Amino acid sequence: MTHSGTAEEQALIDSIKELETLARLAQRAKAYPPAVSARTKIARLRSDLAVMREARRISAIEDDFERLRELIALAIRSGSHQAGAAYQRKYNELLVEKMRADAATAAGEMRDLTPEDLLAVIEGLVADLPIELLRRLATAIESKTKPRLATA
Repeated sequence: MTHSGTAEEQALIDSIKELETLARLAQRAKAYPPAVSARTKIARLRSDLAVMREARRISAIEDDFERLRELIALAIRSGSHQAGAAYQRKYNELLVEKMRADAATAAGEMRDLTPEDLLAVIEGLVADLPIELLRRLATAIESKTKPRLATA
């Protein structure tokens, strides 16, 4: 086996070489339909080989999100929209898992904050909100706290 990687890749390379020889011989013999057929098969096999090598490269990516993004792109480039959709579903599931874990971590960290630290976090978040959201937040806070403040 050469630097090509797997035995399956090597088998494709061997097939390509055999077809190239066949195409050359057919062309020299002016047997053009077999030469064209062989060249068409060569193009398809080279495409398959490129996809196989790309998939092997992608499988070595350690970051799950990056690997899935690459697999989605590869599936779409190679015309496998069903595989692309399946990888997209996996990506979305992984993203939801991460968001849940991040939210749980953040909630745990928020429980440990002092009231002053919690207020500083809220003030930092509020400072970045667009004005329309600030207005809506002010209205919501007023409506939710008015009854409590009236009895305090």
